[in-house]
Amino acid sequence: MNKSMLREQLKKKGQTLRIKPVVFAERGLTLYVRNITSTQYGLFEASSTSVAEDGKINFERRNHREKLLVFALCDEQGERLYEDDDILELGGLDADVLRECYDAAAELNGLTKAAKEAAKNASAPGPVGDSPTA
Repeated sequence: MNKSMLREQLKKKGQTLRIKPVVFAERGLTLYVRNITSTQYGLFEASSTSVAEDGKINFERRNHREKLLVFALCDEQGERLYEDDDILELGGLDADVLRECYDAAAELNGLTKAAKEAAKNASAPGPVGDSPTA
């Protein structure tokens, strides 16, 4: 398969939109979170860390949930609700709402320990070729 065909396949099959509802029955509210793109993940990761003078990487806790949710909160069709610079606006919402949405988005985007372990197990190589265990 040539390079352009592989790139076309990746474009079609490497962009699967996944949406998860987050229901707040007591509030009569349903919000939605989606998987984020690789670029969005890079921005999220970069905004959540800093490098100290000694080269040590530090985790930045301030507005951590909002930094993911600015990319992940969406409508039923997966369209983002917030722009990149709306982090402080998100921070004005109730903490319990953001916590539930963050937990759902983190799971959907493979950021929880359980999701990371499941992905690791799913991608573990199996027997190859004429191996006696194949």
